[in-house]
Amino acid sequence: MYNYYSTYPVIMQSNIIWVDSESEARDKAKLLSPGITIIMLDNNRPVAYKGSADLSGKILPVEVYRLAAEEVEEKEEPHQITMDEYLTRKEFDSFKNSVEQRLSHLKRKGDKQ
Repeated sequence: MYNYYSTYPVIMQSNIIWVDSESEARDKAKLLSPGITIIMLDNNRPVAYKGSADLSGKILPVEVYRLAAEEVEEKEEPHQITMDEYLTRKEFDSFKNSVEQRLSHLKRKGDKQ
């Protein structure tokens, strides 16, 4: 019977290149093939380095980026609509009648003048 499960430890690989200084990042960038860009993270500081070589193989200056954690704003929960915010038909009709009465009263006053 064939064992499908490996008994060997799994080694996780990462595309992150770790360096200990900016000078080490510059040295690694000198070894790049044409058209390649790499990102290197510093072990000792919150800094990332970008090393690049253009298509002709010319090594471009290493760019340095400071890393900073960004605080995530908590989203407010959307306003919950309750039935307290609505009028019943009876309340609406009562309000409508009172507005109509006021308008007719104002109209009669305007006709008298």
